[in-house]
Amino acid sequence: MPEVKQLEQKRYFNHISLTSFNCEGVKVDYPRDVYKIYFSQEAPKYIQQIISKWEKGRELTERDYQQLLKKMFAHIHKRLDMPPADADLPTLCGVAVLNGKLIIREEAKGDVETKAMRFCLEQILRPYTTPIIKNYFPGLAVNLGIWHDPIGENNAELDQTVKMAYIFTLYNYLWSDEIASRYNFFLDYYQTELAKRLGFIKRLWENRRPGEGLEYIPIFEDFRNFNPEKGALVNQVVTRILKSQDLQASERKFIEEALINHAKKVLMYRDEEATKIKDSILNPLVSEMVSLNKSREFIQAAEVCFDQGLHNSCINRAYYAMLRAARAALVHNGLCKSWRSVNLRPIETHEEVINTFEQVLVGEKGLFPPEMVVALRKAYQQRLIADYADQETEERIAAMVMKKAQLFITMVGDVVG
Repeated sequence: MPEVKQLEQKRYFNHISLTSFNCEGVKVDYPRDVYKIYFSQEAPKYIQQIISKWEKGRELTERDYQQLLKKMFAHIHKRLDMPPADADLPTLCGVAVLNGKLIIREEAKGDVETKAMRFCLEQILRPYTTPIIKNYFPGLAVNLGIWHDPIGENNAELDQTVKMAYIFTLYNYLWSDEIASRYNFFLDYYQTELAKRLGFIKRLWENRRPGEGLEYIPIFEDFRNFNPEKGALVNQVVTRILKSQDLQASERKFIEEALINHAKKVLMYRDEEATKIKDSILNPLVSEMVSLNKSREFIQAAEVCFDQGLHNSCINRAYYAMLRAARAALVHNGLCKSWRSVNLRPIETHEEVINTFEQVLVGEKGLFPPEMVVALRKAYQQRLIADYADQETEERIAAMVMKKAQLFITMVGDVVG
């Protein structure tokens, strides 16, 4: 992550103006003039003190950041009185004139406060935000303090997705004790978590297919932010990223840990929304991901065991590598069984996996040749002998099973990706 110290930190509010209009004879530069009114007249004294402290070049404390964030999100769960779409411009902007002076309309104060505090946080955090954005998107000019601003058409989706990542990063610091507790100071949290989200967005952006749009996928947020109606798209996009050849180990770890944590949490709830998210997104996504990972790990373990002359263990690991690969293929084709308990154990037996693989993926769909089922069943029988029989496994048998397992996993990989 780029060093913040290399940047010159400007200690003042660079008020912006998107448009100008006349309100009962008073010229208004919006939102600059509205923000000035809020911070000088409407903002609580403690907010004014924090801003003054920052403008004088003093570093903010943990409590300062918490108070700014709480004020920014103070109205997030409230229903604000929004003006009708056909209202005049001053009403839409939340201002009026009283005794010749510009004021904020009473019904607009909540909305204005939210926008002004967002602007405030963006200004304060800019020296930390800018290097992170430029690290992932060097050509993207984004103003996180404004939700809608003039941007190029080609960057519209990317701009809004980055803004969503920014908002979620700030929001989670207040409401996700589990995440915030990992860090010693807000700025440590902010830089790490924003970078993690922007890294994922970069992968989304780079792995798009022709005609495919871009939207924020809440991998690192509460699982209830997922949209179960878009389960197929989410699974397709995230799986594509996880299978990217250039995906760094740290990125993979972040994504996989987040998904598994979501899966464990969603099983604690039985409501309709949680069930839909589990069935449409988390169960298939996690099951395929973990099955593929374990399949690769098990075949590597089988190879190590064979080299060390541990033939019984070699067969055990080779068989389970095949079984996990077969299950990944089933899940990839929409044949996903629910988890048995909070430890994410699938409910199907070995025989159910093998039979379904044979009947559906080999028989009905023709995705794999029949000899793959023969190899899987033979490996199953040899595993029972290796694990439970009072006899040792011969080297040639272990070599045969391992070779069949390597070929099995390769062929599943060609189909699953």
